Amino acid sequence: MGLDDGVGDVLLEVARRRADIARVVGGLFCCGGRIINGLRSELVLCQVGESASSQIASASSKSEVSSALVLTFEGVRDVLLMSKKLASSWLKNIGKLKPNKSQKPVDIAMLLIIYASSDQTKKKAVEAVFKSKIKDGTFKETLIDETVEALGEILKTYFNELLKLLSILLNAPDGSVSKFASYFLNECFLRMESLYCRMIILEQLESVRLDNKHAKNVLELLHNLTVKFPAKVANYVTLIMLLLDSMPGMKVLEVRQLMDIICSVAWGSQNDSSLDMGSLQDEIIMIVQKQLRCPDSK
Repeated sequence: MGLDDGVGDVLLEVARRRADIARVVGGLFCCGGRIINGLRSELVLCQVGESASSQIASASSKSEVSSALVLTFEGVRDVLLMSKKLASSWLKNIGKLKPNKSQKPVDIAMLLIIYASSDQTKKKAVEAVFKSKIKDGTFKETLIDETVEALGEILKTYFNELLKLLSILLNAPDGSVSKFASYFLNECFLRMESLYCRMIILEQLESVRLDNKHAKNVLELLHNLTVKFPAKVANYVTLIMLLLDSMPGMKVLEVRQLMDIICSVAWGSQNDSSLDMGSLQDEIIMIVQKQLRCPDSK
């Protein structure tokens, strides 16, 4: 059974935009912010209303909608790669957004695409825009919810870059920025498949490996994930245990939090029974005994 007429029209319109995107967007770098705002409004499939959402949800193939979205944003990315001025114009436009205005998932997607397609200088500019918009209240947790729901496939396309960006924000000195990144990672962990959950865990491990100063925020994130999704985190506990190698550089409270995370998974009652928690428990006991025998134990 094919798509109903309404969804079919939406997909045809997206395909048309994909074909025209280079021509339309290519001329925007010489135009004002009003034109860019027009394009933000034109990407309506990214911000579907309740009725449109229900319509798409009833379609026989949601993957066709996702594919159309990916193609559309690939067209945007292609043009951004050809025009540094256009990327700068988008950054400037988003940077001018006010907290009382309508922010859109496309704003997050555009920042991510610019981040993934730019040099280090432009990446720093994207990070600065994120921090500024989070601090002034323009980017809120509700925007994260809308973005993950509406543009999940776009986030997955650039997931490595998204994780790099969120890791930087997670370890920012400002608490509101760190909280925003933590919530974003929580939502991705909740809504995405195991491949992406594993990537989230690995990125956090790498962050601590590169700099032990990141341990505090990473451990707080892992603790939140363990509390909210104990059964899901249990699938990655062997990865989390790699953080034990970083214990010599951790503070006492950080070591305690790490052990609390691992023990919560090992002795938790909500874990998948197929996981061999007995072996994990034995390993934890051995680690504790070894630490107790060590005179320099933390």
